[in-house]
Amino acid sequence: MKLPVVPKAEITGQIGITMVTAALHPLAITLRPVEILDVGIDCQIEILRKVNERKLEATGRLIGVQVKCGPSFFEHQTDDEWVHYCSVSHANYWQCYSLPVVLVLCDPKLNKCFWVEVNDRSLIWTPEGAKVLVPKANDLGGAKSALEAIAGSRKTVSDPSERKRYIFPLDGEYNVALSHEELGSLCGEASIAMQEDQATVVDVDFEVEPMIAAEADSIRTKASLSPLDRKRLVELASMSETLRALRRRLNVGIRLLLEEPYLRDGNIVPTDFDEAARAVGGFIQHYMFDRLGRRGAEGLALDAFIGDGSNGLIAKIDLSDEEEAVFRRRHGFANGLEPMRWPGYFVGDLGHEVIIDRALPAITSAIVIFLERKNLMASELFNSLPEPLFGWRIGLH
Repeated sequence: MKLPVVPKAEITGQIGITMVTAALHPLAITLRPVEILDVGIDCQIEILRKVNERKLEATGRLIGVQVKCGPSFFEHQTDDEWVHYCSVSHANYWQCYSLPVVLVLCDPKLNKCFWVEVNDRSLIWTPEGAKVLVPKANDLGGAKSALEAIAGSRKTVSDPSERKRYIFPLDGEYNVALSHEELGSLCGEASIAMQEDQATVVDVDFEVEPMIAAEADSIRTKASLSPLDRKRLVELASMSETLRALRRRLNVGIRLLLEEPYLRDGNIVPTDFDEAARAVGGFIQHYMFDRLGRRGAEGLALDAFIGDGSNGLIAKIDLSDEEEAVFRRRHGFANGLEPMRWPGYFVGDLGHEVIIDRALPAITSAIVIFLERKNLMASELFNSLPEPLFGWRIGLH
């Protein structure tokens, strides 16, 4: 006898809604499914306010929620986060949505829901689409205060079609996979967009990242995993986490070089895209090779710092043999390093070309690390610096 077929995805979807409802009920948060034209938001949740032991009142403070349920949504992960890949259209829709949006991943086996607000921190654009990073520590059952704060916030809605994306591809050796002319055009377009206050996305694309994900997926499809398989999955997850951290810091550094007046003014000519390309390419190379332990000076390796360097913000500027020789001739000492002892010279003494190719990349790398270590906003740091960039001291600190 032929009977109607119920798609398994429909059942799994209902399980997810049920799990989210159950997790939110003790938090005095109610859920309303979107029954018609579900194109990226499964439901809306509303914060309720307790009036007395028998009565709750609606507040009108709403959040849009996308629910994903089942094991397939937990296949991609790092040590600390689940990685949810999505299409450009879905990412655009969430950004256009007039309410704050939360993504919830439901694991029926563990009976747990993990969540994150979809915003500029959790949503990362990729050449193929986008991905959302969902912290493993974000248990929906403990999210009452966070959801109340999100629901009470005002969301500024921009049209994602106007959000311009500038992707810097890195090859398997972590070099920029663009010609110098292509990199210059990319830097120029991004810099102009930022100066005009256009909504922009800057991101790097690691050639090795899809290979890591593909290898991990192939291992997970095995009927049973050997100890070596499990060890390899841990290694791949660690590699993915490393790339994620590198991406975050590289994105910060590239944006600084393209829009931060402290770094650009007097150094990078606004209309000279060649200089921007040299500074950005140099930064990516300096940062990546420094992090990977492959940085090495051909000639003199100088420290760059502010004042006496006591604030801990110190950059390592590597000169080539030729650049070192030019620097020595310019300042009248041919042998020995004593003239370079503290207080030494200033960044401005290096000359314009070396500032673009060596000093800006190195100082930007140091600033990116310093901002993260001190948990500072870039504006906080630059507003506090007592000297312009060319006034940084250089020498053997």
